[in-house]
Amino acid sequence: ADLADLARAPRASCWPLSLLAFNAACRAASLPRTHAEMDTAARIRVGGGERGGAKGAGTRPLALLPPALRYGVRPKKAHEVSSLAPIIAQLVLPLGVKHLVVDLGAGQGHLSTLLSRKYGLRCVALDADAELVQTGRARAHTTQKMLDRAERSDGARATAAGVRSGGAG
Repeated sequence: ADLADLARAPRASCWPLSLLAFNAACRAASLPRTHAEMDTAARIRVGGGERGGAKGAGTRPLALLPPALRYGVRPKKAHEVSSLAPIIAQLVLPLGVKHLVVDLGAGQGHLSTLLSRKYGLRCVALDADAELVQTGRARAHTTQKMLDRAERSDGARATAAGVRSGGAG
């Protein structure tokens, strides 16, 4: 039987207990399903409690992403990723689940990259579209080069500051 047949079958009659348990665990860790619940979660995450956050919060999604992760990201995608990543991290990190996050339908892997870089989660990004996967790999390579360059630049600045202040460097 394929997954489509299994999904349409009555649960109690044919699903193994392990699949039922997995399904229950997924539902327990699922994201809010209504717009109002998601909006409240986003306002709390931004830092202003229930009253809507700081002035301008959430209005510049690119500013919420680390600079190297902004490369090639459109504002709509930046908004989606910067809103969803903290929610996923809040769900996953308290559970001690640092083993693996699987991003199904990942596209170019923007969300997985942010979860990995900012929250330290191990991620696998999967997508059926080979072109998106290839673009995502190229983007990841460019992002890594940008991060390496920023790290070298920060190190050079720190060394220069130490020399100017008479420190050991």
